Amino acid sequence: MPHSSGGGSFSGGSHGSFSSSSSTSSTPIYHTYRPGTHRYVYYHRYRPHYYFSEKQAEASSKYAIPFMIVFALFWIGVSIPFWFMTVNHPKRLSMNYDSNIEISDCLDIMSDSEEAQLREELAEFQDLTGITPSVLTIPNSEWKSDYKSLERYAFTYYVKRYDDEKHWLIVYAGDGASGYEDWNWEGMQGDDTDNVLTTAITDKFNRVMHNELRAGYTVKEAISDSFEEINPVVMETSVNWLLVVFLIFHGGFALVVWSIVFWSCIKNRNRGESYPCPTNEATPVEVTCNSCGGVYVQGIHHACPHCGVRLIPPQMPYGQAQMPYGQAQMPYGQAQMPYGQAKVQGNVVKPEYTPVNKQAGVNPDLF
Repeated sequence: MPHSSGGGSFSGGSHGSFSSSSSTSSTPIYHTYRPGTHRYVYYHRYRPHYYFSEKQAEASSKYAIPFMIVFALFWIGVSIPFWFMTVNHPKRLSMNYDSNIEISDCLDIMSDSEEAQLREELAEFQDLTGITPSVLTIPNSEWKSDYKSLERYAFTYYVKRYDDEKHWLIVYAGDGASGYEDWNWEGMQGDDTDNVLTTAITDKFNRVMHNELRAGYTVKEAISDSFEEINPVVMETSVNWLLVVFLIFHGGFALVVWSIVFWSCIKNRNRGESYPCPTNEATPVEVTCNSCGGVYVQGIHHACPHCGVRLIPPQMPYGQAQMPYGQAQMPYGQAQMPYGQAKVQGNVVKPEYTPVNKQAGVNPDLF
């Protein structure tokens, strides 16, 4: 369906063209101690990482990371066509339709010579683009009686008059008999013209048209000068810089958000395999595994959390964990008499009761 390419009025400004086309809460996690929290440790890339929480963090879903990767690929795929749209290569329309240029001056504000000059300007535009421009001038009463806006009138006129989407209709409405200036104008373009009549082109046309009408130029002069302004550049390749800036900003913002969520999923996955530390106040003792070189917290593992090798409980060197023999008990001969030394009781020599005698079955009381 055709759509507006812009317009304006004496009492107001011009307007541009308008294109148309058919949970659950999680437990808070902190990096420093807070009352009511406990220190937990989890391992990532062979290093311990700590956090404080009221309870052990839950692991993220196993589908979270694959989903984020698929979402990123989907977003990139959707964005690619928009990047192609930033560069416009106008293509001339085929002339397989009724391409007769019409100038219907119902207001009779143009002379025959002016119409001939205007037709030449419109023909040049048609040769360049394949789009057929048409000009219509009407009194204000014709559209104000049955339509809320000149845009609606121009739309209805286009649909009834043309059975294609390759025309560009310029409607000018005025009321010279009212005693004061009261004019309006509107452009209506077919959908097939969008590749050529881009927003940049129609904005350039609208600016010249509106400014010259306000400056007192004739309708013929305003329309001719507007086409002279766009004809040299209408078929040039152009870049939509506004769309480029939007895509860069949108892509950068999406990348930041995606990165935060993605790394959060990775951290939550690792935090699901965390362990409570022995204390909240003292710094945990970190030990390096002799087998894999990974670092773990001492005192909470029976096997290395990285490679699974069984850990040997830490022991003090011999002589510190237990006293050397001879200090835990006195040397033989001090705590008891040496073997064979007699203990005199009266006139009877009585062997000393020693562990050795006991083991040999000797009872000193028998002596």
